[in-house]
Amino acid sequence: MLMSFIYRHHLTNAGVEDLLDMLTLLCPGCLPSSKFLLTKGLLSARRCIERHMYCNVCFAYVCKYVNCCTIDKCQYCNSAFNCEKSLKDGNFFLYMSIEKQHCFPNMNQLRSLLLCTHRIQVPCLMDVL
Repeated sequence: MLMSFIYRHHLTNAGVEDLLDMLTLLCPGCLPSSKFLLTKGLLSARRCIERHMYCNVCFAYVCKYVNCCTIDKCQYCNSAFNCEKSLKDGNFFLYMSIEKQHCFPNMNQLRSLLLCTHRIQVPCLMDVL
C-alpha cells in the first residue's frame, strides 16, 4: 500500500523519508526507518510488478502502463483516456504473478507493495492477495 501511495503522488526522496518518519511515529517498528531499507528488499519486486490502467468512466480494463501512450480512448465506452491522468487519479492497479510472489520470503512487505490505496465503490473490483 505504501509503494502505491508513493507512485500515485510522485513523492520525492525527501517526501518518502518524511512519510516513513511520520509512519514510524504512529507505528514504531512496523516499517523500515529509511527509503533505502524500504526498497532494499523490494528492488527485484519492482521489476516484477506491472501497472495496468482502467477507464475512470466504465471501469473497463484499458491496457498495461507501458503500452499506454498509443491509446487515447476507452474501447468500451469511447470516453477520452489519458494515461498520465489515470495514473495520477489512481485509475490503475498493480499486478504481480503468483509465481513471482512466491520468490519473496517477506509476504508482509510484498502485500504492502501491491495493495491499492485508491478504493472505488464498485462491488466487482477488489484487491486479491
